[in-house]
Amino acid sequence: MTIIEEFKEHWQMLQGCCLQHPKDFQLDSIVEVIHWVPAPQDDYGGAICRLSDGTFLAMEEWQDYTGHG
Repeated sequence: MTIIEEFKEHWQMLQGCCLQHPKDFQLDSIVEVIHWVPAPQDDYGGAICRLSDGTFLAMEEWQDYTGHG
């Protein structure tokens, strides 16, 4: 599995619990995951991705005993 596939799978998991994003955002518009650190328990993580239109996505997440945010 590629890093893009892993990231998209992680993103979809987050959508099921806590992730909110603009309505016009399409997950398939991610063409490159530049850097990604999934949030470990009780800590922060984040990602920088390049989108198909040349813009970038920045995501920060955290995880604790209540879930993700």
